[in-house]
Amino acid sequence: MMSMKKKRTIRLKDPRLRKARYELRTLLRLVWEKQISDLYDKIETIRDDDSLELDTKIQRKAQIDKQIEAIDFAYLHGPHGCRLCGDRDADLTYNPCNSTWFCESCYKSNQEFYKKNPHPEGLDWRELYP
Repeated sequence: MMSMKKKRTIRLKDPRLRKARYELRTLLRLVWEKQISDLYDKIETIRDDDSLELDTKIQRKAQIDKQIEAIDFAYLHGPHGCRLCGDRDADLTYNPCNSTWFCESCYKSNQEFYKKNPHPEGLDWRELYP
């Protein structure tokens, strides 16, 4: 995974490009949801399989849990939509502190919140939301 070192906002003005971006983001969300759903179905199949020993069930479930975690991480840290509100049509801002993407409104809202309210772990808002 390529790591960006500073805040970055991706903006599109052309309505056709915005529509294409929205449709692509929607398609990626549907693929993500389908993959996760299929993996949870596999977990149910493993649970219902009486021919498997408990240790085997636990090992197979753990393997699937790792796959779910990897797919979730890839999707949730990509520029597919705002991490907070889920808006897939918005221009997104990358936050290097937590490697996630936010719409400009949510980014500014978080920034303002942490300016007024200290982070529970004592982190500086300028580092959290530069």
